[in-house]
Amino acid sequence: MTDELLRDRGRPGRVARIEPPCVTATPAQLCTGLILGLPGLYTYCTGCREKLREGDETVVYAYRLAERAEWDFCRCYCRVCAPTRHEVPTLGVAELLIRAELATTSFVHTQSHRLSLTEVQLVAYCPPEEGGER
Repeated sequence: MTDELLRDRGRPGRVARIEPPCVTATPAQLCTGLILGLPGLYTYCTGCREKLREGDETVVYAYRLAERAEWDFCRCYCRVCAPTRHEVPTLGVAELLIRAELATTSFVHTQSHRLSLTEVQLVAYCPPEEGGER
């Protein structure tokens, strides 16, 4: 027996799919501790290219297509460039704007450090039912 398939013992030859468990989480729960950016201890503001480091406040844009389970975190803004709302929400896409402080997470096994998010707060959320087509 695998995690994905379960044989129906009452009906030989039939296979039932097991759906992964669904977990409900707030944006703060979802994003706290999230590793951000490429390896290193800084990232850049999408708006002005300012270097952001540990201790800096940032606003991060994330989106999830309606048919997918994974979120994509694709834009990071400094305090000056940070948007406060979604200008043009996209139909079929859940969108988040979160405010967070940049922290350092250390990985002992690889002796490396990465930027992560802490003190996460929701700035704006747009559900997939809202918005227009782009």
